[in-house]
Amino acid sequence: MASSSPSRSIAEGSCFNCRAKKVRCDRLLPRCSPCHLRGLTCATPAAPPRMLWLRPWTMSCADGDSHPVDGTHARRQPLFRGDQQAQDAADLVSLLSRPTSSIAPLIEEIDCHAEAIHGDEMIVKGPFHVFRHECVQGISSTMSSSLPDLDVFPSISDAIAQDLDEEDILQLPWTPASPPTPKEQTNVNETRRQNAQMANIQPSLPVLEEERLCSPHPLELTIPMPRVPDLDDFSMTTAKSLLHHYQKMMVPFHTPARVNRKTPWEILYIPNVLSTIGEIMLTGNSGNAKVALLFALFAVSAFSLDSLRTHGQHLEAKDWRCLGEIYREKATVRLKLSLRNLSIARSKKEKYKEILMPLLSMVTICVVSGDMKNATHYLQDLEKIISRHGIPKVRKSRKVQMLHSIYLYLRVLTESTNINNTSSSSSTGDDIVSCNRIPPWDQLLRDSSHTYDLLDLDFMQSLSPPRSPFEEIYSFPESLFKLILRTTQLAGDVEKLRIYQRARNTDHDAFASAVKDLENSICEWEYQQSPDPLAPDGSASLPSRETFPYHLVQAVHSALFIYFYRCVRDVNAVMLQPYVHQTIHHLLEYDKQKERHKDQSANTCWPGFIAGCEATQLQARRQVSEWLEQSARSSGIRMFTVALKAVRKVWNARSVSGDHNLPWGSILREFSDLRVLVLS
Repeated sequence: MASSSPSRSIAEGSCFNCRAKKVRCDRLLPRCSPCHLRGLTCATPAAPPRMLWLRPWTMSCADGDSHPVDGTHARRQPLFRGDQQAQDAADLVSLLSRPTSSIAPLIEEIDCHAEAIHGDEMIVKGPFHVFRHECVQGISSTMSSSLPDLDVFPSISDAIAQDLDEEDILQLPWTPASPPTPKEQTNVNETRRQNAQMANIQPSLPVLEEERLCSPHPLELTIPMPRVPDLDDFSMTTAKSLLHHYQKMMVPFHTPARVNRKTPWEILYIPNVLSTIGEIMLTGNSGNAKVALLFALFAVSAFSLDSLRTHGQHLEAKDWRCLGEIYREKATVRLKLSLRNLSIARSKKEKYKEILMPLLSMVTICVVSGDMKNATHYLQDLEKIISRHGIPKVRKSRKVQMLHSIYLYLRVLTESTNINNTSSSSSTGDDIVSCNRIPPWDQLLRDSSHTYDLLDLDFMQSLSPPRSPFEEIYSFPESLFKLILRTTQLAGDVEKLRIYQRARNTDHDAFASAVKDLENSICEWEYQQSPDPLAPDGSASLPSRETFPYHLVQAVHSALFIYFYRCVRDVNAVMLQPYVHQTIHHLLEYDKQKERHKDQSANTCWPGFIAGCEATQLQARRQVSEWLEQSARSSGIRMFTVALKAVRKVWNARSVSGDHNLPWGSILREFSDLRVLVLS
């Protein structure tokens, strides 16, 4: 049997020669194999410091022998010297080495005598020492009455109404611990009057009482949150209720069809509002645009709750409409401050998105409340801000494109119902914005910095046009809404020609080519549904009548025929009745389709309004009335109620005059509350 070779120790790291030549080292000592082959001296790194291990028999340590025992597996330096460790170990072993001494009896003896400890007394049993700690009020109890629970905001984000109890932060008092003196109250009132405009507000803590400053426990001090005047009555209970309603009820109503992706209201609005609430609770204030958005969303929810209560839904008895008016006024004040700072400074102190969101929400307030007289003012402000800060952007983020899509959707539908008002007021300097000044569509929804390699033919052939943010949000093809925009602009030009040349009829000679081209585009348009990667398998590119939302798109297309032939061609109302019936049919079928798909989105009012204005038969008028009433009841949006009121005004005016071709725009111009209609 061959004898085994003697064992050789192994170094803890590669030698420096192997490292320099980048060869594998077997780390043998005193010389590794690569160094042995080359005849080199093996230079091994120094061993790391080792821990000091004590001798197992501590009595020798007590006699002065404190020489440590080296451990081959040690890696760290000792915390104490060897003699210190030996002394501590010897003391511990000597205390527990007696026959009557053990850990269990010592602990039992300590438990028996612990209750009798008073003051600074201490019980020493072997290696254990016990003393009584003075009872001090805990931090959690002292701070719970003055500081908010910082974990409340993620819970609001997950489920505003479910994750918070009634006894949590929503019920915490946010007032000073002691009532202010009359002199202090007078100073507070004077300060509030001076800061009525909420400009350059610097919150400061109130003066604390002398005895509270001398308190031995500073954590017991109550720290009140300074507030600005419009946030003095801010209540988390009300905020929880209104935000829950907005998140669960109003967000689905903003889109005419359920979408597979998150909407801008889920991506932008809700997170921004939750961030604003956090800033208010911690600092007492936030940016003007952010607070304006918060108040605007509160107003939207309050007006919606008021409408639902009016239509018979079981809600708590509260004057929601009055609350909505209060929040609308507060949002208006904050928004004016934000726009004033933007115009004076000539530079954006607040983000571009933060300014667009409250302005768009103010238009939403007009839609939900039914009070639409100021809608065009907000749209005009949006136009100026977008033209100054939005269009010049070379790179437009996805979120900015989403907000631009909301603006285009509201703007196009608003302009299409205010043709006569726009044309007649353009010479009088009214604030009604002109449809011809709408910023170019592609400049708002396209990223100019995104380019493709035109020389890569294979890539260009395989590239399918992506869905724009507009189509993802509203489920309408961009091409269809561009036709509505073109029709609105051409109808405005025809109306201006009719006003300026009253002596002779308008025969469209100046617009013959443009009118014919637009008519061909409307008649030849087909619904080509873009492939959606998140849609269920089996969806065809050419939609059938069962493809969602086929009937919604067809209803808008049929209403576009009515809109074009009434406002541009000015044909007889009898010629429009087939398109009226088609529009009503598709709207009713779409309601059935939504019920099958369990879609909670609100209806689009514009096609119902256009078809209702031109309906001449009683059955068609009854169907339109029932559809608008049902939409108002189910959504809590008063826009449908206002649209029904306007349609009935048109029916009554045509019945009284006997002229069924009387333009509905000229009829509604006689009513101040119906001159502006936002029928989204």
